[in-house]
Amino acid sequence: MGQGTVPSDTYTLAVVGAGSGGLSAARFAAKLGVRVVLIEKNKIGGDCTWTGCVPSKALIKAAKMAHMARSGADFGVTASDVRVDMAQVRRHVAEAVARVYANEDEQETARRGVRVVKGTASLLDSTTLQVTPADGSAPLTLRAKKILLCTGAAPRMPSFAREVHQESPEGILTYDTIFDVDRLPASMAVLGGGPIGCELAQAYARLGCQVSVVSSSIMPKEDPEASAVVAAAFEREGLLHLRGRAAGLRRTGVSGKLVVQVNMQTPQTQPPNRNTSPKHSEELEVEAVLVATGRVPCIVGLGLERAGVEVDAASGGIRVDKAMRTSVRNIFAAGDCTGTVHQFTHFAGVQAAVAVRNALLPSTSGVDAQCVPRVTFTDPEVAHVGLTEAEHLKRHGLDAGVIRWDLDR
Repeated sequence: MGQGTVPSDTYTLAVVGAGSGGLSAARFAAKLGVRVVLIEKNKIGGDCTWTGCVPSKALIKAAKMAHMARSGADFGVTASDVRVDMAQVRRHVAEAVARVYANEDEQETARRGVRVVKGTASLLDSTTLQVTPADGSAPLTLRAKKILLCTGAAPRMPSFAREVHQESPEGILTYDTIFDVDRLPASMAVLGGGPIGCELAQAYARLGCQVSVVSSSIMPKEDPEASAVVAAAFEREGLLHLRGRAAGLRRTGVSGKLVVQVNMQTPQTQPPNRNTSPKHSEELEVEAVLVATGRVPCIVGLGLERAGVEVDAASGGIRVDKAMRTSVRNIFAAGDCTGTVHQFTHFAGVQAAVAVRNALLPSTSGVDAQCVPRVTFTDPEVAHVGLTEAEHLKRHGLDAGVIRWDLDR
């Protein structure tokens, strides 16, 4: 190796995780002219491309088409015998994913000046990564002056659901697996009333599935007035809302169906597929269960302790400051692996860009998490930016002025 030559396994920046944050970070760094390596153990594009934004919106569009066909009589258009071919819906979703992935795949990323390594990365120290290649070849040792962790998050599954899932995953879904379904279940329980649960609950109901949402409320992080609008739409479309908390899951021996135990907040009218106990605990028998009870940062196996990277006890994510720097000066983290409450593609991209800027350029900038826009793609959609009225009161102790504007007038 000649004098001044950089070893082939040494980089200015190593990015671990090729989701929305890591992919944009690596490409940004390459534009700055530095040597950058991007390490990914699964698929380039991450949740947004494969199990989040892209497939969910494609599924929602298919569901909306079915809903419009059934609702056309209000406009003088009648469609009889509306049928849903779930296998074709799945193909439609896969085609949407493929179109997006074509702009993100390994060849396209390499063309933009980024070396892509497929494998599982673990920190050996603050500047060294060991990568176990996905193809089973010998481990690689990569060195980098700066390291950016963008490992994302995974579905959080309650222990009672995890135990049944480990015995047999049949019918127990998360956002990681629901887009592979090619047969529409007759009934589904959705555990969780957040954005993921609500979007997919309405979509499956519109496709023809009897859907029950098990949650204390619908979209609890939104303003109550907005949540009430969505809850009313769900009721009109025939979705059931069980106000309570899922506390158990078992599989019936005869039919193989799934039975969800729900601890109810208040007694409710009993539909045909629920049995009510005197203790306000109900049982819901369904063909499928979608577990949408949150997400947990993916940090296991990263070797954070060997490098001295601290984890935030409250969020379970990698602790970072406003500059996206961890407790180790040359190691940064961005996106869902930091345990942020703003688990959105666009926010991960902003965090990753700020991390790269602070890692590679002399200036220091921060991420403002006060006014992060978000949209939940139910029908009607719910858009949000900034604080809710309740959050404003809690944070500032002052009443907020509220302006209401009816958009349908």
